[in-house]
Amino acid sequence: MKHALRAVAAGFIVAVAILLLSWTTYFAQLNSTAYDFTLRLAGPITPTSPTLIVAIDEDSLGRVGNWPWTRDKIAKLIENITAGGPKVIGVDVVLDQPTNEEADNALALAISNSPSIVLASHLVSADGVVRWRVPNERFVQRHVRVGHVHADPDFDGINRRIFTVKIGAGRAIRAFAVEALRGAGFKEQGDFDTSSGVASIIRPETVNIRFAGDNNSFRHIPAWRVLDGSISPELFKDSIVLIGATAAALEDQWFTPFAETGQKMSGVEIHANAIETLFSGRSIREVSDTIVFFSLFALIMLFSRLDSRFEGRPVYSAAILAGPAVVAVVASWMLMKYLNLWLPFPTFLAAIVVVVPALEVRKIIRVNRDLDGKIERLTLSDTGAPSLTALSDSVDTGAGPRERILKDIQDSPQREGWLAALGDFAKESLVRSERRKKLFENRRHNSRWKLEALDFFN
Repeated sequence: MKHALRAVAAGFIVAVAILLLSWTTYFAQLNSTAYDFTLRLAGPITPTSPTLIVAIDEDSLGRVGNWPWTRDKIAKLIENITAGGPKVIGVDVVLDQPTNEEADNALALAISNSPSIVLASHLVSADGVVRWRVPNERFVQRHVRVGHVHADPDFDGINRRIFTVKIGAGRAIRAFAVEALRGAGFKEQGDFDTSSGVASIIRPETVNIRFAGDNNSFRHIPAWRVLDGSISPELFKDSIVLIGATAAALEDQWFTPFAETGQKMSGVEIHANAIETLFSGRSIREVSDTIVFFSLFALIMLFSRLDSRFEGRPVYSAAILAGPAVVAVVASWMLMKYLNLWLPFPTFLAAIVVVVPALEVRKIIRVNRDLDGKIERLTLSDTGAPSLTALSDSVDTGAGPRERILKDIQDSPQREGWLAALGDFAKESLVRSERRKKLFENRRHNSRWKLEALDFFN
């Protein structure tokens, strides 16, 4: 019973230690890489939101002109899209500074004629001062929504999530994807903020994007085709239309978990993925720490049980099968694919790396302690035993209590044989004494010495 309680206590402590280790910065890179691998393993999905992208691509730059385009061209884009009756138009371009008066007036008019439109804002820091780049006031009309297009890549440069609300410079602005969904009349899956009278209660959250796949998972329409009227406006009917740069030269490109070929994804397509995630309720949630802890504890107790019944390769084989095969490939993949749950399997791999060798070390310590006890008992027993040399001397001299034995040998017809045997025993006793002296003079009582000691006493 005590042994079982000690094993449970040890398993509890080790599970806590590994869970704490998984929260460190050093472990974050491993978890992020595993997250990307599992997401790619889960595979692409078919978008369900009515989202399409009007792309300012390389071809459009070549036909219309270098960026930035004049505001009247952006106005023409919005007008031609509005004619098709979209649910909302999202402009992933920060329109903060005034330009040509006539062009700005044309854009303001196009915005006013669009029933629902979202403009971009961005949080910047210069000389230690944080401020919002927001649309020019003439564009922020009563029906216009403003959403932040702030990119927040992880330390490895990969975009995996968005902030539903970005707070800075004394102002809170919802994400571009959130505002686009609201502008389209859809309710995003999540309780980010609620209104109470004239006040809004904001609950900023991070949403792990369930990317539909790699680049071009959403339909792209070149901006030049919208400008020259070669695209039927009916194509935009009841759609969420995003206008944004996809040309690499415009430097709005980011790595994503699906960037297997090393190609970046445009910012506007990341927004499209975020919209799809919120629209379908497929944001990737992480398995709670409580579940991870008890799963770790169960895995550790399983290894402890296997270690008590088996040794060597069977234990390591069971550990390998229980780790990568079951946890990583099966459990984590299935949770990601069917439940949009992320199970951080590197934590379980760490348990294998730590626990299995620790169990073997514990076994070695136990064996060594047991050998020490046995050798000590054998040593005490050996020092109290009569010496063969002393027995031989008593026979030769007739001294001591063994005179009867001497008399019996002398009267025996096999006297010479007995004396020869005792002589051999005396030689063996001398060799044994020398071996014993040499053995116990050695101060290095390592495992090899203990095995030699057992051989000696045997």
